[in-house]
Amino acid sequence: MLDRAEDEIVGHTAMEITHADERSETENVVANFRIGSQQEYHVEKRYLKKDGSPVWLNVTTTSVPATETSEPFLQAIYINISDRKRAEAALRASEERWRAMFETAPVGITVLDTERRAYLAANAAFQRITGYTGDELRQLTALDVTHEDDRAAAQKRLDTGTIGGQQKRYRRKDGGAIWADVSTFAVPAADNTPAFLGAVIVDITDRKRAEDALRRSEAYLNRVFETMPDGVAIIGRDYRYERVNPVYEDRTGLSCEQIVGMHIADINGVEAFNEVIKPQLDRCFAGEHVSYARWSTRFAPGERYHSITYAPLFVSESRRPDAVLAITRDLTEFMQASEALQQAQADLARLNRVMLLDEMAASIAHEVNQPIAAVITNASAGLRWLGAPQPDLDEMRQTLGRIVRDGTRAGEVIGRIRALVKKMPPRRDLLDINEAIGEVVALTETEMQRTGVKLQSRLTHNLPLVSADRVQLQQIMINLIVNAIEAMAGASNGSRELNIVSGIDDGNDVFVEVQDTGPGLDPEKLDRLFQSFYTTKPEGIGMGLAISRSIAEAHGGRLSAARNQPHGAVFRLTLPVEEARLPNPF
Repeated sequence: MLDRAEDEIVGHTAMEITHADERSETENVVANFRIGSQQEYHVEKRYLKKDGSPVWLNVTTTSVPATETSEPFLQAIYINISDRKRAEAALRASEERWRAMFETAPVGITVLDTERRAYLAANAAFQRITGYTGDELRQLTALDVTHEDDRAAAQKRLDTGTIGGQQKRYRRKDGGAIWADVSTFAVPAADNTPAFLGAVIVDITDRKRAEDALRRSEAYLNRVFETMPDGVAIIGRDYRYERVNPVYEDRTGLSCEQIVGMHIADINGVEAFNEVIKPQLDRCFAGEHVSYARWSTRFAPGERYHSITYAPLFVSESRRPDAVLAITRDLTEFMQASEALQQAQADLARLNRVMLLDEMAASIAHEVNQPIAAVITNASAGLRWLGAPQPDLDEMRQTLGRIVRDGTRAGEVIGRIRALVKKMPPRRDLLDINEAIGEVVALTETEMQRTGVKLQSRLTHNLPLVSADRVQLQQIMINLIVNAIEAMAGASNGSRELNIVSGIDDGNDVFVEVQDTGPGLDPEKLDRLFQSFYTTKPEGIGMGLAISRSIAEAHGGRLSAARNQPHGAVFRLTLPVEEARLPNPF
């Protein structure tokens, strides 16, 4: 046992071969042990082998009384129990490890009595899950903490001895419900009957909530997909429909089941697919969001205008879109209403021009009467030259030349008036702004003379051409000039000066300014000046400046107003030199 020879033991005290940690207790035992008193002492202690390593021995010490031939002595029997001690130590270590794991595990672990279904033990994680303390749980059964809606199923599992995995709800101490993934197992006793039931409980409440939210979200999305008034489709990389909503049934006369799997060209036509749809889809399959619009006759009777939006859909881990979400909105009614609105605006603009000409009727009559009167005078003179005994043919030629000139002048005046009044579509041309100003001045010059307005023009020569509709551009300038004349005509004193200026501004745009010396503008009402139906004239309808600004903006320009110094008003029209980018609303 000790790996020592007899002479290495005999003659030595017990203390010399006793482990150092055992010597104190051994001294106490020896001191209290009375030799010859029939005492017996049992102890388990460590001894030292020759190499110094410990060995556990079970020692039974007996006091042997004296006899006639011998003195009393101590008798000891030693049994090596090192293997048992090592096994016990390993068992304690194992129990400590399992106890530590039981208490610190992040999941709930419980032990149930197989008879009463009562908790024998519950770790800290299960206590957190249910809100009960360990002592409280030991007074409860598994059914007591099971949610009332799941108790029947739990009772059945217990009654039938079913073990394994399940999902169930617990009712917390505070009344809240907790979803858990529960795995039960039976631990058999020595006779192979279940000694107790163990369970591992994982809190899956957050996962359940997420799953419920996902299901609701999917239900909402499906509902939105099915009820959207727009056509919604999912298109695969093979250009075939993977899903469509019921709008496609109304547009194509086919069921959703029939459309799914069809190629886009089967619905929209091969030409439209190759020339319009496929290039846009390929952009989306490259990762772009794409929007465009097109007229089509494929879906419904008559031509329809559709706005289409493509968005890439990613399902796999690949950066390449797996499909495209296509949303098609029918804007036909909107486009028709927009065209009707544009026509109404054009009609209103024409009405405004007619009203302006009505206000200028006297000036127009004077402008036309002058060349007509000259024609009559020259014709009379020509008759006299022809009636002379010797007709003067040179004078006659000069007279006829003047008749042609005056007739042409009258025709130009009437032509300008007809152009302003005529109902005709807008036409963009490259125009010389100064030339357009000159034609308007010629049309309004008589009105200026009648009202005593003095005109001064400061036009910059060699201005770049602007892209504009001549009639609409002249309508703006006539509005501004007539407004200025009327404003100054109402003034009781002061000079009446009208300045028309053209030039290039800091942004390299062409501008025209109409400056007057009238009563000026009210700063508090300056913002309302261009609003529809706002007017300061007793008989005005308040559309002239509103229409003028709309025309300017349709040409990509601006129309603004400011106070003139020292008094009066300044209206400024600005037009871009390059071709206008904005659509013309008229």
